[in-house]
Amino acid sequence: MRLLSVILLLGVFISVGACGGHSDPPASNSLAGNWQVTLNGGTSTAIVLTGFLTQSGSSVTGSIVLPLTSGCSGVGGVSGTGTGQNLSGAVNGQNVSLNLNESGAVIGFTGAAASSGTGATMSGNFTAQPGTCALPSAGTWSAIQIVPISGGFHGSFKSTSGNVVTVTGTLNEGPNTGNSTAVLSGTLATTSAPTLCSYLFPGTITGLISGTEVQLNLFGENGLQYAQLGLLTQGGATVSPDGTSLSGSYNLPGGVGSACQGSDQGTFSLSFP
Repeated sequence: MRLLSVILLLGVFISVGACGGHSDPPASNSLAGNWQVTLNGGTSTAIVLTGFLTQSGSSVTGSIVLPLTSGCSGVGGVSGTGTGQNLSGAVNGQNVSLNLNESGAVIGFTGAAASSGTGATMSGNFTAQPGTCALPSAGTWSAIQIVPISGGFHGSFKSTSGNVVTVTGTLNEGPNTGNSTAVLSGTLATTSAPTLCSYLFPGTITGLISGTEVQLNLFGENGLQYAQLGLLTQGGATVSPDGTSLSGSYNLPGGVGSACQGSDQGTFSLSFP
């Protein structure tokens, strides 16, 4: 019995020693996806950057844009007026180091990544070369990963005239290719009367997303494009970071169909699922 106890005790020591002598390196956080980054440099207005990142091992690459509201030239979120700027860097465990080449000048990001209930987050400090798109030379930054839009939705269009139309449909986000935007596609139909415009429903949807900013194009049954949702001139459209709601302003032109002789405008709100 004493010999058996000694053998068992030695087995415990060997097992503990083996565990203590070797440990796997911590897995890196996956940064691949759609991100919205907020820069704070001591000014009254925060600056928002949006775009998509891809990751291979510890290496991170992507394309980032600043919205038109940032006051920078040659940029424009999902508006199509600007091109994304190249971003590259690395992640090691929770540590993140990224560089954004903004029109030849570099913005450097250092910080840490973490996980939350709605996706990953990042935060830290940044430095920017003077004159880079009127950005502050240094400050803090934070970022949140936007959950992809996917699946069926229900919601409503509320006209400024008081008319409310309920709708249903589908909207899905395309693959992450490392560009500053990803494509959206889906369908749209009404579930109540009267409809906003007889020529528009049922119809199809295409669009773009970058960060939480969304722009949608509406096509009627005849395949013609009749309206856009989420234009900055209309107030824009945004998706919640958890991907469960999408809302914004709309402006439908009039005179195209008998049910829409006058223009119609208002707000829309969609919920997933």
